[in-house]
Amino acid sequence: MLALWQTLVKDCVKRIGEKILKEGAVLKRVENLGEKDLPFKMYKAGKVFKKAHYFTYQFESHPSILSKLQESCVRDLDIMRSSPVEIHPLPRYTGECTLEEELKPPVDRPNVKAIISGQGEIRKSFYGIGTVH
Repeated sequence: MLALWQTLVKDCVKRIGEKILKEGAVLKRVENLGEKDLPFKMYKAGKVFKKAHYFTYQFESHPSILSKLQESCVRDLDIMRSSPVEIHPLPRYTGECTLEEELKPPVDRPNVKAIISGQGEIRKSFYGIGTVH
C-alpha cells in the first residue's frame, strides 16, 4: 500500500514539473517538505484529508504563466491547494568592501572618529545600516 502512495505522489510531482516546463518556465529546484498534518480537515472530491505531502517548486517564468499553472493545479484532483509566491531577488550591493576597517577597534575607525567629533553625518545605506558620509 505504501508503494502505491509513493508512486501516486511521485507521478503528481512529475506531472506538475512537466506542466511548468511545458509553459516555458525554467525549473530551478523541486523540494520535498515531507508528509505533514494539515492545519485543519480539508475536503476534496468528497473525501476528508488530515495529512498531505508538501512540495515546493522554484522556477523562473513570465508572470502570466502563474495564472495558467494555478488553473491547472485547481483542476488536478491530486492537489489539495497550491499557493504561488513571487520571489524577487535582492538587489546586489555595489559599494566597496570595508571589512578591514570594520575589524579595527571603534576608536581607530575614521567614521567613528567623525561621529564623535560631530563632523560626520549618519545616513542609512542601501541595506539599512547606518554609515557616516
